[in-house]
Amino acid sequence: MNKKGFTLIEMLVALSLSIVFLGAAFFILNHTLKFANRQAIQSAKQQTELFVLNKLSRDIQASQSISPLSTKDRLILYIESDKIEYLAKNNKICRVKNGYSSYITDINEINVLEFYYPKPDLVKIKMGTLASAVVKRN
Repeated sequence: MNKKGFTLIEMLVALSLSIVFLGAAFFILNHTLKFANRQAIQSAKQQTELFVLNKLSRDIQASQSISPLSTKDRLILYIESDKIEYLAKNNKICRVKNGYSSYITDINEINVLEFYYPKPDLVKIKMGTLASAVVKRN
């Protein structure tokens, strides 16, 4: 018998194996993309936290005084003739300079912002996944 081509059984077996391999490849690709997306989101959040922490640290170090009216939720600094406040407002981090507000984060980028004052010239900051202590230089 002169045989040309594949039988139906051979085609079904090849098709079934192809579907299994493609399904496994898609599953691995899907999970890899989800993991990469989570990592990118986490990295962006950490970058935002570091940006805010850097801005806070520079202002604290440059300040002449830390107001005794500062609380756990609000930091009040005096730099030369400027009054600068940091607080969480509308799920964003707000910096108020001489009564003018500017948001330095977007909604829910940083969920926690707390200040502690163990010494008059020391501010401990808890923000998202970061915690830091900053000493006033002046």
